[in-house]
Amino acid sequence: MIKAVVFDMDGVLFDTERISREAWFYTARQMGIEAQFEPVFLRAIGMNRSDTREMFLSIYGADFPYETFQTTSSQKFHELIKQELPMKPGVYEILSWLCARKVPTALASSTSKKSVLSHLSRTNLTDFFNDVITGDMVVHSKPHPEIYEMACRAIHTAPADCIAVEDSKNGIRSAFAAGMKPIMIPDQVQPDDETAALLFKKYDSLLCLLDDLPALIDC
Repeated sequence: MIKAVVFDMDGVLFDTERISREAWFYTARQMGIEAQFEPVFLRAIGMNRSDTREMFLSIYGADFPYETFQTTSSQKFHELIKQELPMKPGVYEILSWLCARKVPTALASSTSKKSVLSHLSRTNLTDFFNDVITGDMVVHSKPHPEIYEMACRAIHTAPADCIAVEDSKNGIRSAFAAGMKPIMIPDQVQPDDETAALLFKKYDSLLCLLDDLPALIDC
């Protein structure tokens, strides 16, 4: 039986991967790198800023002005979410269910701590989580297992007893490598065969996962 749940944030709790995509492609057009940019965006989902920078330099060369790309896309992203911070269906329902049953719950997001806490505060979700681990708290981002290993330690639960709710290949690989049971709720991309082989379960939405939780959770 499962004893704890760790959630990714972007693409799982918030419909922000769609907004990130818009901001990234806007910036790619401005910088003249829009051609063949789709694989770059998909590969970066789940990475923190430092690992994303390394990826960009490996693809576009050591002289690529990544800081310009990051600043421009970040400004565009925050301009867009200032208008709207869309949540995925079922967020309040699933977190309320877990909270009512005192199931340890953590957040493991590659996004910076400042942005994560802002999103949670803005949507009144902060108190649902026992702990929050962010991209600037770890050395290596997903698909490295560090962030999920840290989250499991924070909520004092063995990885094998935790499910990780993710939307991306990098996130699934990270959770699996940490020894957790990865659950995928696809957002920007469906799982390929390699990713599907790592999954504990796959659902279409948080509400579908919630329907199964009574049979999964040890509470």
